[in-house]
Amino acid sequence: MIDRIRGALDAKKIGEEISARLDSHNQKLSEQSAAVEKLTTAVSELTDTVSTLKAYHEELQGNYRDGILAAQKLKDELSSNILNLQVLKSQLQSSVSNKISEEIERFTKQFSSRVDEIGKVQEEILLIAADVNKMREEVNRFTAISARIKDSDFQLTNYAQKLDENDKEKLQLMRQIDSLQRLVSKMRQQPRI
Repeated sequence: MIDRIRGALDAKKIGEEISARLDSHNQKLSEQSAAVEKLTTAVSELTDTVSTLKAYHEELQGNYRDGILAAQKLKDELSSNILNLQVLKSQLQSSVSNKISEEIERFTKQFSSRVDEIGKVQEEILLIAADVNKMREEVNRFTAISARIKDSDFQLTNYAQKLDENDKEKLQLMRQIDSLQRLVSKMRQQPRI
């Protein structure tokens, strides 16, 4: 009987161990169920995130394609603008070159005209200088002549005045002589008494 009690005690002990193990397994199963629920929630969230990322990825791909198309369009426009600029540049260079050539030609003509005018003015200046030299020579000659004129030469004026006075006196005397001759002639014509 003791063996039966021992057997029952052992069975009870084994039952308790099994029960404890079952409780432990149940607790572990609960924990694993909670973990599975968390994993399920996480997987659901990951699925949502993947869906969102997929939508973003598709949107980015669309934007990327649009960007590539816009970049290609801009590249084409830029190429066209560069070509237009090159044409405009060559036209502008040609126009500027022609304008510069015209201006240089105009300035060359003006410069040539001015050089001709300066040549003419130079000739006139040389002629004027020659005339001035001649006038200087004449002035020097007159200066030399005036230096040779003495004070006595100025007294010729007085001498000329005296000659005029003498001429007047001579005329007066000649009139008197003439009057006397007439008187003498009259006297001769008169009969003598």
